[in-house]
Amino acid sequence: MMVAMKKKVCFFTTVSEKNIAFENYTIQDIQILKELGYEVVFANKFLNIPINCDLYFTWWASGSVIPLIKSLLFKIPMICVAGGNEVMIHRDSISNKSYGYIEYPFYKKLAVRLVLKFSKQIIVVSNFMLKDLVLKYAYNPVVIHNCVNNNIFKPVFKKSDYVLSIFKLDEHVINLKRGYTYLYAIAEVIKKIPDQRFFIIGRKGNGYENFVKLIKKLNITNNVIILGEIENSQINKWVQNAQLYVQLSDTETFGLAIAEAMSCATPVLVSSCGAIPEIVGSSGIYVDHNSVPSVSLAIINFLEKNLDEKIQIGKNLSKRISDNFSYERRKSELNNLITQII
Repeated sequence: MMVAMKKKVCFFTTVSEKNIAFENYTIQDIQILKELGYEVVFANKFLNIPINCDLYFTWWASGSVIPLIKSLLFKIPMICVAGGNEVMIHRDSISNKSYGYIEYPFYKKLAVRLVLKFSKQIIVVSNFMLKDLVLKYAYNPVVIHNCVNNNIFKPVFKKSDYVLSIFKLDEHVINLKRGYTYLYAIAEVIKKIPDQRFFIIGRKGNGYENFVKLIKKLNITNNVIILGEIENSQINKWVQNAQLYVQLSDTETFGLAIAEAMSCATPVLVSSCGAIPEIVGSSGIYVDHNSVPSVSLAIINFLEKNLDEKIQIGKNLSKRISDNFSYERRKSELNNLITQII
């Protein structure tokens, strides 16, 4: 009796295979495809995209025009996860500076539109993303939320004393995540809680020097520890042990790091921007991300809560992730979608 051949899926992203180690959303989708029984081939350049595939599965609309060419030439269906600001129209709430799609040059906007129009299916990672006008180029985009694997990001209730944040130290990311506001807020917290430690995980990019200069200027060098870039396989330990996770984004299309902290029963202090309320729900600690007093006071108030209150907040957040944004749920939804296409 002949054994049925595995169907082959080419997973495409413009990120190098080495750097995928820092991107949990792509790691998870590759693993999901393998668990669903597909032979998965990785590609990040036009020349190494195979044409003997049953499906192209891509991340990011901005770079997915590369496999789209082969998709159209060889009639191979393509599913694209448009997971970020490359398909969103966002302007900074204070500076009015544009991010994502609207700052792209014409040729890149055209590439995004082509991917949205000619992909077999566009996936967005939150209901918030459906609001944007650029998605009018996509026929019937489907929401499949990002997920957290709670076998990796397990709830831990015995915490260390540090506060954690994760963002790249590139200038535009620091601005988008309100990194400077955060440092000024930390300086205020230190006046009341002098020994409090704040850890920041993130690649040391072109904003690193200015970021460190402000840390020195605010005299908080003993309190703010920049850990640099850490492989995804190590992130869970840092998130599990933090007593609080802080993310002050001016927008988010999902907020995976926030969701991972929640899964670990780590309370989260966040802005109410973008998809963040959709993910966090009512148990998160919301602040005005443009206000130093709002952020600093909320951190102090949290740190002064008793242990039972902190644990209960963490439990509520962890349950929200397991109920709504689990790895198994995304796996099931992707399976249902793919089986309709190939």
